[in-house]
Amino acid sequence: MKFSTKLSFAALLATSVSSRPVKRELTEDQVAALAPPLGWQSGIPIAGSANCQGPPVNGVPSQIPCQCPPDQADYIRNLTANANAGKALNNPSVTLSFPLGDSKDDQLARLNAASDTLQNLNGPGKGCPIVSTTFQAQNQAISNGQPIPPSLAIPAGPGETSSAEASAASTAAPAPSATTTAASGSSSDSDATSTTDSAAPSASASDTPGQLTEEQVAALAPPLGWQSGIPIAGSANCQGPPVNGVPSQIPCQCPPSQDEYIKNLTLNANAGKALNNPSVKLSFPLGNSKEDQLARLNAASDTLQNLNGPGKGCPIVSTTFQAQNEAISNGQPIPPSLAIPAGPAATSSGQALIASAPASTDSAAATGVASCDAAPTTTATLTVTITATAADAASTVADAASTVADAASTVADAASTAADAASTAVDTSSTAASSVAAPSSSVPSSSASSSAPSASASGAPGQLTEDQVAALAPPLGWKNGIPIAGSANCQGPPVNGVPSQIPCQCPPNQDDYIRNLTANANAGKALNNPSVTLSFPLGNSKEDQLARLNAASDTLQNLNGIGKGCPIVSTTFKAQNDAISNGQPIPPSLAIPSVPAATGAARRHYWFN
Repeated sequence: MKFSTKLSFAALLATSVSSRPVKRELTEDQVAALAPPLGWQSGIPIAGSANCQGPPVNGVPSQIPCQCPPDQADYIRNLTANANAGKALNNPSVTLSFPLGDSKDDQLARLNAASDTLQNLNGPGKGCPIVSTTFQAQNQAISNGQPIPPSLAIPAGPGETSSAEASAASTAAPAPSATTTAASGSSSDSDATSTTDSAAPSASASDTPGQLTEEQVAALAPPLGWQSGIPIAGSANCQGPPVNGVPSQIPCQCPPSQDEYIKNLTLNANAGKALNNPSVKLSFPLGNSKEDQLARLNAASDTLQNLNGPGKGCPIVSTTFQAQNEAISNGQPIPPSLAIPAGPAATSSGQALIASAPASTDSAAATGVASCDAAPTTTATLTVTITATAADAASTVADAASTVADAASTVADAASTAADAASTAVDTSSTAASSVAAPSSSVPSSSASSSAPSASASGAPGQLTEDQVAALAPPLGWKNGIPIAGSANCQGPPVNGVPSQIPCQCPPNQDDYIRNLTANANAGKALNNPSVTLSFPLGNSKEDQLARLNAASDTLQNLNGIGKGCPIVSTTFKAQNDAISNGQPIPPSLAIPSVPAATGAARRHYWFN
């Protein structure tokens, strides 16, 4: 009897387990059949912009990151994983569902799941904006009981062969004038090309891949004609070659260094294709004919545009390839490399706050000049940069354009007081004057400053702890990842009441900021850009506070490498600089606009209304 009781209990347990509902895993095929179509493709360049063309908003093409939206395979793979997990795996606080029915609620739930997947593709809030798809139009259609709109007609972008890419390069924007003033030493690239051409084989080399050396390729490679990392005040992008006399905007890491360019071009030339995008065929002939020169220019263009993967690289507008293409096609001499505006200064005096710099004098060092604007010697130069920012932004959605235009004019006029916590603009002239004046009072930089040593530290490198640095570090005053509809960038601190645009990963989180600032403070330099020296004194004097602000600025701007980091405009450092210089209290951190909520339903409401 005892034995049979055990048997009955086991049978009962087996029955109860088997009757429990089992969640069925969705396959990628099932998800693909019901997934909302992306409706757009990545990598359609915009002349004069670091971003790429997105779906039109009110008939006006939007600007989106060039890697967005992801390819269909990535999209479905990630959506399937999230659907089976019931949440965004890269941001677990975001719950989602992927029902298989046809009701309005089911369709909207799937659209939410797709939206959440896209926006968290590479981490919490790090992915592709909804504006890079047609999800908004689909949401409207579903909500109104209308048919899903078809995917949009995609403008002709970079083709699968180098000839198509060359055509895009030559027609994407007006070429800069061949008479543009050249830097005294930068014409050597074109000279090297012309002198080496005479030594090259007279017959055009075949398209058959060979084993060229980097020296052979370097001798014939089209010169890039520009350099990376020249920032634009109030912009997440950097200054590129002028288009019709107006500086363009390009990603700050573009173009690549000469070594990286030649290394990749040599590999591609020997392979006869773009190794990072094998469908793109190319050749690198060694002759002097027009066809040979254009083929090499195509190979260089293909290499650049696929530097980090299919369609992931640097835009042609970050070089002078367009002007070279026009010159070769018209039988004219290759234009020399352009005069490069002076980039970041070698010390922290040139790295600090952009908007606080007056005309170029030694006194600019005291004010904390932003990373690449130490060089301009007149306010006219700053005006040109601002004009470029507004002109480039004008091609975006009307709202984004007016935002950048307003922000640019604010920087130009710069008359607001730093005590106003809603303004991060810095009065150029008043900051310059007050920064070089003898300190009249000491203002604590934060509530924690009172616990710091009263005597000013020498600024010499030491072994500070992260807690010590955190107690005295200038507050960032803002947080990252606040999206702007119709823009590839995110919302930054307001400039005269108008939100600025900043990279979506900026500013960094507090832990990253303090960790990097501590490392730099102890080293006495920006470890990612050793030519930039800095100090982190522990005192309360005006000089000590400004030195710490400079150290924080240098750390931020070189967070990921030389000149590769976050712009000062992504923080309230400008307002803090103005306040310290004028003997006023440090403004509090700004009120952060509300961001998409943690659930799919709330996110839908945010994105689609």
